Amino acid sequence: MRKHTSLKRKPIRRADTQPASQSAELTTESSPETASESFQSSPLQQPQRILALQRIHGNQSVQRNLNLQRHWVAGEPEDEEMKNKLGLQRTVAADAGPIRRRTSPAFGPSTATPASRAATISARTRPAFDTPSHDHADRLVQRSWLTDQFKRAAAFFGWYGDAPKTDVGNGTKTDPGTKTDPGTKTDPGIKTDTQVKIDPAPKLDTAPKLDTAPKVDPAPKVDAGPSGATDPKTAPDAPKLTADQIKLDAMSFSTPQGIPADGATTTDAKVAVTPADRTLKWGFIGPDFGSQIDATGKLTPGNDTGGAESVNLQVKASDSEFPTAFATGTIKLYDAKVYKSVVDYDQFVKSGPYALLNHTVGLNGKFDMSYDPAGQLAQVTVKVKYDFPDDVVKATDTDIIKKERQERQDKYRQTYHDMIVAGWSKRYQFQNIHEPKSVWGKLNPVSVQVNVQEVNADQHFLIQVKSSTTRASVGGGVANMKPDLAPQLAFNGPGGTGPSELARVEKLVPAIQFGNNSAELPADAQGKLTLLAEYLRRMNNPKFKFAIVGHANATGKDAHNQELSDQRANSVSQFLKSNGVTNHTVETSGVGATGAGPGPEWRKVAITTTLPVGWQNTQDVTLHEFGHMMGLGDEYVGSGRVMGSPATHYDLVKKAFGKDYADTTSTVDGDRASLMEGGDDVRMYHYVTFWDATVQAAAKAPAPVPAFTHDDWKFIG
Repeated sequence: MRKHTSLKRKPIRRADTQPASQSAELTTESSPETASESFQSSPLQQPQRILALQRIHGNQSVQRNLNLQRHWVAGEPEDEEMKNKLGLQRTVAADAGPIRRRTSPAFGPSTATPASRAATISARTRPAFDTPSHDHADRLVQRSWLTDQFKRAAAFFGWYGDAPKTDVGNGTKTDPGTKTDPGTKTDPGIKTDTQVKIDPAPKLDTAPKLDTAPKVDPAPKVDAGPSGATDPKTAPDAPKLTADQIKLDAMSFSTPQGIPADGATTTDAKVAVTPADRTLKWGFIGPDFGSQIDATGKLTPGNDTGGAESVNLQVKASDSEFPTAFATGTIKLYDAKVYKSVVDYDQFVKSGPYALLNHTVGLNGKFDMSYDPAGQLAQVTVKVKYDFPDDVVKATDTDIIKKERQERQDKYRQTYHDMIVAGWSKRYQFQNIHEPKSVWGKLNPVSVQVNVQEVNADQHFLIQVKSSTTRASVGGGVANMKPDLAPQLAFNGPGGTGPSELARVEKLVPAIQFGNNSAELPADAQGKLTLLAEYLRRMNNPKFKFAIVGHANATGKDAHNQELSDQRANSVSQFLKSNGVTNHTVETSGVGATGAGPGPEWRKVAITTTLPVGWQNTQDVTLHEFGHMMGLGDEYVGSGRVMGSPATHYDLVKKAFGKDYADTTSTVDGDRASLMEGGDDVRMYHYVTFWDATVQAAAKAPAPVPAFTHDDWKFIG
């Protein structure tokens, strides 16, 4: 089927292919009232009306007429000339719905798809009006139908006085049967609260010029003065603010680290809002723990944390008009006692480092200590001045000899420095155990860095390097050293270091007797094994080998006794390992009731200790003498002290590790491989003077009150 290229082109008649249903619809007769009701329930098909009017009045005049009607329906400026010719006037009913301008051809309901619209054009529009075979009777039917449809549209849009009775809102109805004289003014009806008053149309016979659209006064400007009068000629209102135009910055609190849950202390929650004149609403997200917050963001916490040391309180600030514009923040509520530690910790860290100058300990110890809690570091500095009395400048020295001497002395300084720093630094660590550990535990661990600083005056020690020195020593602020700083073999004879170390360990090994038919360690044995484990895990030289053999008495079946002896050996081995003995070799086995009698003494384990094959002790004289400069005393028989007498650092070891451990390690009872007994193994208890200096330096902090004591600091390991 060929489409029209223009609405003004006269359509070519074609054969009648109109469906029967469509013919029935076109010839349907109806009264004006029925037509109006039918029109309202079934929207007028715009293309049908256009084509029909073209057939009646001709293309050009009808086109102009339809343009007028289209503008009139859409509320656009009227074409006065055409309106007068048609005798139209506008009457708007109170309950009339909004008029929507059609901007494109519509062949069905507004929700119709393009496919359905095309089908409507094909099925209804073209065959109804373009068929060349219609006879006169068919055209009369068409004209009658078109007239009917036009009346429906005119009645709906109020184009002439034959409108149906319409309730205008106040109970008064207009008579649709009375035609309006186009030369007289039409009463627009009684003004109601809900209906906009419309000026009546002027007399059409004189064709007065009408306004194309009613003027709308701009929004009146509110007078800011006391009278409250408005100016109707002012500019319209500014656009209303929307939610996405409101911005809230991040929330902050006047007490950043938190607030005690004491029900009294307060903190201010702050958040900047744009625009600045917006009103905020404050509240909480989740549990409030009895807390309150006022309209200004002042927060008063509750006094119940549910037994926890701290809880997170979620605060929310939102715009009072647009709740979707909001900001959140978190502040900790601490138990009142915990909060004091939080504040003290913050002050303790910020006020560091803490210095302890010229710390003197033991017979000869003297050094500077600086403890930095933020860096978790305790720095020990020994200021030394070097003297080479056997290697002085002579008058006969040439430049080459002088240069060689300088290089030799510089090398000694550097070697001494490197040996001390590497041998003594960061071997062991300290920890703070003050309650609550959740706060003060953040100080841990504390490492020790040892430094040697060369000075020309006000030294802690004068290091005299003399080839004539037979034995290195420290005393009275002077360290007498040999030119050779290399370690040397020492105490390796039949009664030397090896047997002494072995004898000490064997003294620490307890005798363990188990209960009948049991492999569970007795309580008294656990205490003795703990002391052995503490000693072994803090010893790196020599590495011992332990053979743990389980036994059972000669009662019961052999298979059961074998299993029981294995379990007893494993119980001892697991206990040592769980207490840190991983740097020595531990082997286990069980022999059942082999060679045993029926008595309870056979319910035991036998522990045999041996030294590595070929092990020899090495004495590091340089590190040993530096130990004296740190305040440590000798622990070997050849020191000239009485066997069993305490070393000069005994009290500090006792304070740090307890009496049993001090009696085992810090008394004169033999030659062993520890540094202060003629060996080269720096053991944990040799750090006690550094530990003491750290405690004293930390005690100078303004917080906490009371200050830390030795009981607040312990060794790790």
